[in-house]
Amino acid sequence: MEKKKEIKKPSLLWVAIGFAVTIYLFIDCIEQIEDMWHLFVLFILWDIGSLASYFGKLNAYKKAQQISAEVQENQVNSVKFTNPAVITVVRKSSILGAIISYHVYVNNEYSGKVKNGKSLEILTFVSHNIVMITDHEGNPFKGEKIIDISEGGRAEIYVKAGRFVK
Repeated sequence: MEKKKEIKKPSLLWVAIGFAVTIYLFIDCIEQIEDMWHLFVLFILWDIGSLASYFGKLNAYKKAQQISAEVQENQVNSVKFTNPAVITVVRKSSILGAIISYHVYVNNEYSGKVKNGKSLEILTFVSHNIVMITDHEGNPFKGEKIIDISEGGRAEIYVKAGRFVK
C-alpha cells in the first residue's frame, strides 16, 4: 500500500544555506574574483532558482490549505454513501511531461498517481468531491474540479499536459 502524501509547508532553510555558502565563497575568494567570476554567477543563479522554487511550493501549500478548508466546509453539505461512487481521472497522452506522473488528491487526501496515457479510478463515499492534481514537484494545476456525484455513480475527469481538459 502506498504511503499517503501531503503537500508540506516549504522551508527557507536550504535557500538560506545556499545564499550563506555563496556569500562565504565570495568573501573567501575575493582575491581571485577575476579567475572565478563565472563560478559566482553560477552560484547566484542557483540561489535565485531555489528561491523561485520555494515560492512555487509555498503557493502549492497555500492552495492545498484553501482546498482543505473548502473540503471541511463542504463535508457538512455532502451526502455520505454506503455504496461507493467512482471518479476516473484519465490522462490523455502527451509528449509534454510524458515521463512524469501526476499526483491526484480527492478532498485533500492523496489518492494515487496517473501516468501518461493511463487512468486512475478512485472510490468515493461522499457526494461532493474536490479533485486537485499536482505535478511531481507538488505544483497544482490551475483550478480544481468539483465533482457532485450520486451513490453508485461514475464521473470522469480528463487531464493533458498539466491542465484539465473537457
